[in-house]
Amino acid sequence: MPAVVNEGRRVVNNIQRSASLFLVKNIFSFLMAIFALIMTVNYPLQPSQITLISAFTIGLPSFLLALESNHNRIRGKFIPNVLAKAFPGGITDWLAVGILVIAGSFIDLDHDQVGTTATMLLILVGVMVMYHISAPLNKFRTGVMLLSLVGVITSIIFLHNLFSLSALRPRSIFVLVVLFFAAVTVFRWLSHISDGIAEVLVVFDQKGKNMTFADLKDAYARGRKQ
Repeated sequence: MPAVVNEGRRVVNNIQRSASLFLVKNIFSFLMAIFALIMTVNYPLQPSQITLISAFTIGLPSFLLALESNHNRIRGKFIPNVLAKAFPGGITDWLAVGILVIAGSFIDLDHDQVGTTATMLLILVGVMVMYHISAPLNKFRTGVMLLSLVGVITSIIFLHNLFSLSALRPRSIFVLVVLFFAAVTVFRWLSHISDGIAEVLVVFDQKGKNMTFADLKDAYARGRKQ
């Protein structure tokens, strides 16, 4: 029985992390498509650029993380746990790229520069999402992140034509740096809120109607500190 329980924990815990990584992309794509329709602007990313982002911030890490031995106790319910990890990354991606598209129209960035800058921005946010989902890090998870980074850097240097990446101009680099630091702040803020809400749902699932306002407040504070 212990082996059966441990195998069940490994499957559920690892699928939750992998599902969160995939859902980040889905949330971003859905919001960005609506944004492009409402603002009547071109979708900033090309299929080859999306392939690069998906390969090394979603596909490779989710595949490797699913193989990890993970016997941690399952807390909460599957869907809330997945959404709690996915929403901060998806919304941060959308806000960052949406602002980039608007800013690009004011500072005369052509479509290639916007697309390349958006790709770099989404890769950086994707690394933050990987770290958040993988925390606390161990040797295996650190190795997965390093392998993904090596894959991204190698692809950018040697396969930039394949992924439709152009050399960034100083103006694009400045926008990239500003939006990245803004994205870090937004992602941390959204993650704290999301983790707090997830912890509240866990406690509510345990206590039900017996949950008091003090329990709710303590659970939310505990979740934000995780």
